[in-house]
Amino acid sequence: LDHPTAWTHDSRAILFSSDRQGSRQIFRQDLDQSSAQPVFQSSSSQSSQSAQQDAKDQALVTPDGSWILYWSAPPANGATLATKKLMRVAVSGGAPEQVMEATADTPVDFICPRGSGGTCILRRWQDNQMVFFSLDPMKGEGPQLARTRLMITQDDLDWDVAPGAIRIALSSASSLPGQIRIIDLRNGSESSVPLPDGWNVDNVNWSADGNALFLTAETKSENFEARLDLNGHARVLLDRGRDQTLGPIIPAPDGRHVAFYQHVFEANAWLLQNF
Repeated sequence: LDHPTAWTHDSRAILFSSDRQGSRQIFRQDLDQSSAQPVFQSSSSQSSQSAQQDAKDQALVTPDGSWILYWSAPPANGATLATKKLMRVAVSGGAPEQVMEATADTPVDFICPRGSGGTCILRRWQDNQMVFFSLDPMKGEGPQLARTRLMITQDDLDWDVAPGAIRIALSSASSLPGQIRIIDLRNGSESSVPLPDGWNVDNVNWSADGNALFLTAETKSENFEARLDLNGHARVLLDRGRDQTLGPIIPAPDGRHVAFYQHVFEANAWLLQNF
């Protein structure tokens, strides 16, 4: 399976994670090329946030456009993993370097805003609160930026950081039904954007200009991609019924392209006679 996760800053190439070589690795697909190339060769599993938190399942580009950040863990071989490492590798290529390390079961992940400006954000859980810290690709975890109280439900929780790292969007069908929570990192204030009736959001991503959200959502009869502005006005962009799964919309920094994956399910019934 191929999952696009980020664009390079010039919007000319897509980063995606794939298990096409056995373990999950990071690849780069230039828009003017016919085939993708691995960012680097490794026997470790790259890209997955953690065994418990793989919604984003991604490698991300830092706001200065210099580094790709990702989680790395050695092949499990049936054993329980003890640690995971947050790694950086230069967008231009080179050897990966460790940024920080965490136990494999620690509920911690990160997101980098698209485009220039701001900082990557590290998220931790503390006493039923989601706590956000700045994340420096060279120094690791930095000062606390904000926190919000939320029931811990990893399975349906998704979040994203707006361009410039000025806002965070949170979605959770169980903890935040019918709404998207917005946290302003400039002052710590919280607000909510209402969802249309019956919508359950699987993934949320900010648009390139930071004025709207791209949603991967579903109802009882449909899987679809949608755009939601901060006033609650929603528009379905792509509807695929229930026989296909759609992945998160990943907008390019230039605002002209988006990337997402689509899984198609087929089933056939056969009648056998005289066997």
